[in-house]
Amino acid sequence: MVEPVIVVYFIFAIPLALVALIVGGQKLVWSKAHLAEVGGRVAWASELPAWQIKLTATIEVLAAIGLILPMALDVASVLSPISALALALTHVGAFNATRRRGEKLTSDIAVFALTGVIAVLGFLTVAGA
Repeated sequence: MVEPVIVVYFIFAIPLALVALIVGGQKLVWSKAHLAEVGGRVAWASELPAWQIKLTATIEVLAAIGLILPMALDVASVLSPISALALALTHVGAFNATRRRGEKLTSDIAVFALTGVIAVLGFLTVAGA
């Protein structure tokens, strides 16, 4: 029988992983100039060096993979909640950039809270709760 905690973990983790994979993938593929040109939620790209954008994007993509694969394969499952924490840390930086720009913080706070819930659920699953 599948434990309820792991089901809830995947209910929250899969959508977040998909979003992180898409957003991080775009930042990896698109140039800094293109990101700045697109504007909107990525208008901040003009304020950061290209290496920092690519580093953040790489962390997002790896965290997206890490949210799902270790837990799904039951191999080094502790890496899944650690990936959630890594994703949360990227959103601390996003929160600061958003605040500096005077934009709404709603999505940054929501993603940070969601990654925290996923990390707790992941650690509970690994601990066998």
